[in-house]
Amino acid sequence: MQLRFATAGAAEGWARVRVAAGPYLLGTEASVLHDMEQDTTTLARYVVVEDGEVVGIGRVRRRGDTTPSVMVMVHPEHQGRGVGRLLFDRLVQITGPQDLDSLVNGDDRSLAVAAAWGFSRVREHRVSSTDPRTVAAPAAPPPDMDVRTLEEVGPRAVWECHDATAQDDPSGLTARVPFEHFLATDWTGPLHRADLGHAVVNESEVVAYSQVDVAGDRAWSTMTGCRRDHRGRGLATLAKARTLRALADAGVIVASTGNDEENRAMLAINDRLGYRPAASTWSMRRPALDGSRPDG
Repeated sequence: MQLRFATAGAAEGWARVRVAAGPYLLGTEASVLHDMEQDTTTLARYVVVEDGEVVGIGRVRRRGDTTPSVMVMVHPEHQGRGVGRLLFDRLVQITGPQDLDSLVNGDDRSLAVAAAWGFSRVREHRVSSTDPRTVAAPAAPPPDMDVRTLEEVGPRAVWECHDATAQDDPSGLTARVPFEHFLATDWTGPLHRADLGHAVVNESEVVAYSQVDVAGDRAWSTMTGCRRDHRGRGLATLAKARTLRALADAGVIVASTGNDEENRAMLAINDRLGYRPAASTWSMRRPALDGSRPDG
């Protein structure tokens, strides 16, 4: 096994490991290349290669003054061989002795490995999935509202709604970002389907919206939000229902999303739309160490 800095040539293998390690996740060579080019929050990326094949991936990110976040994924066929430890040790060398955050799959093996590396559980997040073909036809919008695709309303109007709602996510995983960052990373990503995402619009203002990425017959909801002064009217449900119907028409058979377990309002919307629990993840934190190295 060889630990290597991840270059563009590793993008296809990176995507393959990501999807194998998280079956509800999306990833293609094009999306990884786009992320490599546009995401300025990533401090470093590494891969472990064996016989010319990428078997593990790892990266460390930091947004502003926040705690660095590390991600390690190993292809299921190569777990238990020290691939993850090799990646994690390299990432820790980059971050130095400081607190670290991570988002970890909720299965027993992943949680045990994270604990052995010094991480403790902070918050649980539910991953839910639905078949968009089973979603009932959405209701008509209120008389003072209209429903349009995100492509029709444009990126700035969507970002303005995102900026107004991102801070309400109890998980802390949805961050407010400058418009230029949103445009470069979210909107222009090769998986983003602005023609399938939908927004509820009051005149020229987006008051609720549902944004999705799509790869083949799978989709991931990257954000659903509703402005605070319009909540309680079913507008987020309407936007997401319209998006799911569009996904069904586009050939998607599995649509997934992730929500903090304390985000009861969004979980209720998903339940009404037919989402059912499929997996879980945990936000975890590792305190700064004094030079000692946890076993694992």
